[in-house]
Amino acid sequence: MDWRATFGLGCCMSNRARQWLLVLSVLSLSACSTPDTTQAAQMVGRFHAAYNGGRIDLLAGMTSPAFRAAGGPGAFERMMDKVRAKLGKVRSAKQVNWRVNVGTGGATTLLQDDTVFERGKARESFVFVEDHGHPALNAYNINSPDLL
Repeated sequence: MDWRATFGLGCCMSNRARQWLLVLSVLSLSACSTPDTTQAAQMVGRFHAAYNGGRIDLLAGMTSPAFRAAGGPGAFERMMDKVRAKLGKVRSAKQVNWRVNVGTGGATTLLQDDTVFERGKARESFVFVEDHGHPALNAYNINSPDLL
């Protein structure tokens, strides 16, 4: 049995229609390209600038609604105040890893930086999700023996 007959495509679809179907398929796939990490990397720069300026309140404004709901009011700000007291300001940061996952719920971008602070070093992980077309911090992790 011919598959075209099974799906009803062989007898009624002209070559021209098949060509248009192919073109439309290619165009729709090209519209689903993977987002780049540029916006997320810019957000990390803004994060570090706000942190260095002591504007911990601005850091909370960069987070997603899910992030804010998970920790409760003020939890993130208190944690970042402790990080700043222990490690000091950011001196430099170098991106060492990135990953973008695209699914039906949108894109998730992970960036990892090796960060040098005034009083130590750390590996920072930033997870961003799309929130109304802009990246929003959905998770933050800092790993440093200097925090102990």
